[in-house]
Amino acid sequence: MGKIIRFVKSFHFLKGLLITGSAFSALLLSYYFIELEVGIGMAFGVLVVAMSDITGLKRQRIGGMIIALFLGAFNYIMTQLSMNDLWLLYPVTAFCVFLSSYISIYGFRASLVSFASLLGIAVSFARPVSPELIDDFTGYFILGGFWYMALALIIDVFTPPIRRNELVTTTLKQTAALLSENIHLINHPNNDAGRKRMNRLQTLLTDLHEELRNELLIKETLQGIGGDQRKQLLVTAELIDLFELIVSQMPEQTYRHEGTSSFNTALNCVSKYLDQSVQQLMWLATDHHTASAPAADTGQLQHQSLSAIENLKEEAPLSKQTEELLFLQNLYDYAREVQNKIGCIERFMNRSIPGITEDEISEKEKFLTRQTYEPFLFKEHLSFKSPIFRHAVRMVVAILIGMLIGHYFSLPQTYWILLTIFVIMRPAYALTKQRSKQRTSGTIAGAVIAGILIYFFRDQTFLIVTTFITLTLAFTYVQQNYKTSATFVTVAIIFIYVLLTSNAVEVIGYRIADTLIGALLALLTNYFILPFWEYKRLGEILQSFISAEIKYIDVIQKTYLSKNRTGTNYRLARKEVFLIMSQLNAALQRLLQEPRSQQKGIKKLQELLSTAQSLLSASAALGTYIQIHQTTEASVHFDTYLSYIRNNLKSALNLIEPGIAKPEPTEETIDEARDALVVHYYVLKDKLKRMELKGTTKPQPQFQEEVKEARLISGQLDWIYQLSIRLNNDLKDYLKAQG
Repeated sequence: MGKIIRFVKSFHFLKGLLITGSAFSALLLSYYFIELEVGIGMAFGVLVVAMSDITGLKRQRIGGMIIALFLGAFNYIMTQLSMNDLWLLYPVTAFCVFLSSYISIYGFRASLVSFASLLGIAVSFARPVSPELIDDFTGYFILGGFWYMALALIIDVFTPPIRRNELVTTTLKQTAALLSENIHLINHPNNDAGRKRMNRLQTLLTDLHEELRNELLIKETLQGIGGDQRKQLLVTAELIDLFELIVSQMPEQTYRHEGTSSFNTALNCVSKYLDQSVQQLMWLATDHHTASAPAADTGQLQHQSLSAIENLKEEAPLSKQTEELLFLQNLYDYAREVQNKIGCIERFMNRSIPGITEDEISEKEKFLTRQTYEPFLFKEHLSFKSPIFRHAVRMVVAILIGMLIGHYFSLPQTYWILLTIFVIMRPAYALTKQRSKQRTSGTIAGAVIAGILIYFFRDQTFLIVTTFITLTLAFTYVQQNYKTSATFVTVAIIFIYVLLTSNAVEVIGYRIADTLIGALLALLTNYFILPFWEYKRLGEILQSFISAEIKYIDVIQKTYLSKNRTGTNYRLARKEVFLIMSQLNAALQRLLQEPRSQQKGIKKLQELLSTAQSLLSASAALGTYIQIHQTTEASVHFDTYLSYIRNNLKSALNLIEPGIAKPEPTEETIDEARDALVVHYYVLKDKLKRMELKGTTKPQPQFQEEVKEARLISGQLDWIYQLSIRLNNDLKDYLKAQG
């Protein structure tokens, strides 16, 4: 029952209810007070505008809906005016399809506007009218669009920010899942399946963080805010820091611990301490005012972990088990810092928070990913090098072929073919293939369900109510699970036709046939007409990643030198490199869905991305250690290491685009820097032995921290250096495999 209540309260369900409610209310009001034709036109207008409606800056949201509405109306008028002359209809439709598809160059919101405006062409084929009624129907269409906008904006004023709340809750749950996988890998470091799950969760969380930023960090919502939104802003900042903290522990999982029983006892205690953090995150993700808090005592688990580590120290001199103790001590520090972050999150969620100042607004807006709407982009992408230009050309070809098939075979609902192409066709072949499968299987499943229901129930009231429910569910799942959405929308469309006609079997047959034709056309045109395979753009993303990693290394170095904890520049560099890593993982997934003939160098690419992921995690580990510990002054050897790491990364950049980066000079060799850091560590270790010989069994905490820093920093620098070399070699192998 709880799941049903959460579903009904969810953002996507309420959005689906808004769309269906707007369309049905327009139909009912027109039917009872004006005439049904007005309601039909308004319902189409509602559908077009709703498809372009996504959250974000209010002026961009409203602007996007208005552009979608008038572009859709323009496409409708142009197609209707040329409907009676095939020699005119085809070029006019081609122009409208190309223009609407091409505006996707302006980003995600523009891609939704593009799809919405294309629906205007489908509406023209679905609802042809005589020339003298085109103006009237267009007016109804535009009125419907403004009807939806008015209802959506009014509801926004009187309802809580559901989407924002859901994003915070989802991020809490997924962070808990990431931490849980991390704990499992700490105890079972050879589990490759666990690493893959962590990588998937890392990509998902990176996308969630970006979505949260775009929901929270816009000036009009930041100005004068307090209360829940201010809390969510602070919670999000802590969650992103916690995310980096968890990712930074991935290099530690390479430690192969085969210790004594005391070591295993200490490891088990720290794991339980970490697991308590997972439970707390899950509790915070629920309605924690009513749900029971985690039963375990965090303070007690912390004390047990510390006691277990101290017991291990008693077994043998510290100098003889330095590696094991450093591993456990670092793990304990990690667990304690995780708990501190979760404690901050809990306090922010339960405490009254003051408003935000103008200076803070300016600082936080730097974290927004801005979309450029400059006119020059329109001209810049008029090239076969542009994936969107190619996509627009393919869309035109597919639509024209679909129209020809419809006319040649006199299909009664040609617009179903066109609509299928509009919905399925994507710039990338992999996404088109995925959507084709989802659309086809969803349509067949929906047709079967509709056929069964019609066989048993012919009552008009039942059909109308079920149509309302299935349309609502179709719009609910359109962004979450397209196959399910296609199933529900097929049921709804068949029910609508059954209400209007008596031949249900014929409607079902045409619906399946038209969907198959549209899906096949989308796939074939994407494969044969100006295809743009994923491997062709991977070089650009790899170049962006390496450049972002160099910036990340730079800010880590500056943080170590200045001892300035997590400033804005550090957070911006971290955000950029994690986002691009997420793009690389997404590109790999798309590439795996493409034909094998186009998966050039796929194995080498997987090795390369694995190295890139390890490099990012190692860099995060270094950055996190510097932030959460009091560190000594940085040595010249530290700088030398980072110079060699940057030079290796610049060398990798030059493999992609020769001459793009120049190496920086160094005053000592990497071997000299490595030897100096290792010698420094052994000097400290030797000092520790002498202290033990004198009877000092418990050195000062500050000295212990110095020993730990010397070992971990030198080890981490050398690991990052080795990874930078491996990245270079893996990139060479990948480029060679590509030919």
